[in-house]
Amino acid sequence: MDELQYTLFDEVMLEHSFKWVNDPEIQSLIQGVPVTRQEQREWFEKLPTRNNFIIWGIRCKEIPVGAFGIKNISGDVGEYWGYIGDKAYWGMGIGSWMMKTVIMLAREKKLKKLYLKVLRNNHRAVNLYLKWGFDIKKNEFNDELIIMEKKIQ
Repeated sequence: MDELQYTLFDEVMLEHSFKWVNDPEIQSLIQGVPVTRQEQREWFEKLPTRNNFIIWGIRCKEIPVGAFGIKNISGDVGEYWGYIGDKAYWGMGIGSWMMKTVIMLAREKKLKKLYLKVLRNNHRAVNLYLKWGFDIKKNEFNDELIIMEKKIQ
């Protein structure tokens, strides 16, 4: 998808993400909880001071469609996270683009391993991560959550 780009997570992305993270269907896929505008604003304002958290917006033809990043960065390991917030863009290959892009960005940051947490019943995401070389390492929370990891080379 040539029209996709990762961008600064700015005020425009913040506004869109407020709707996305408060959408019950998206919450059910990303283990999300509702957030208030104040909570989100406080989180956003702390971003520049965090050295263990990187976030990018995703735009398709300049339209905000999602967000992704690497959190809990410690040494050369980080935790991938991401979601496509605009449901009109689900099933269009953006997940694969996100994987390719985050692996490239992880290499640039000199990370050697990415891990992620995904709900077992999020079959589309689990299959995507397996396709991109993530291995299942363990299950948590009564086998509802899968931890997967990938070495970055």
